[in-house]
Amino acid sequence: MPSEQEGSHGISKSTNAAGSQPIALPLFAVQPHNIIPVEIIAKRFLATTIDSALSSPEQFNPPNAQLAIEEPIIQSESQQAQVLMNVRVISTDEPFRFEISLKLLGLFTYARDYEVERVRTFLQQGTLSVMLPVARELLMSLSSRLQIPPIVLPLIQLAPPPVFESKPEDTAQ
Repeated sequence: MPSEQEGSHGISKSTNAAGSQPIALPLFAVQPHNIIPVEIIAKRFLATTIDSALSSPEQFNPPNAQLAIEEPIIQSESQQAQVLMNVRVISTDEPFRFEISLKLLGLFTYARDYEVERVRTFLQQGTLSVMLPVARELLMSLSSRLQIPPIVLPLIQLAPPPVFESKPEDTAQ
């Protein structure tokens, strides 16, 4: 039960130590409801030599990672949508040390007054930013369990970088 100092979603309205007020975060019309791993396949291949089994992380080449997002399924009568993300990571070292594939199901809800085509557009373009952190954490956990060096999916630039205008005094120097 939220206290008197908490607003909607349990966000505290009190000031922080610096005395500033928290920023109100307006909710977007499409919200993630849950992200569920629906398939996980992790294979660790036996090493043929002692040297390849005990190779140090410095000798570990980054794996080949492939991501794919399937077409969203939207249920307009219940304002729900789902998207399937496929992730496949394959060792690039010889001999191959591992292979991991997983499927994550993203469940989303959306506002009744939000157009279905706008929901579809967001899910086609914005799902990656919502589901990629879950895939990243799952791959790091699986690499630990397989006893291989950590697999960290790279950061992906989803929006163009900000353009900074140069000041006239900066260009004079």
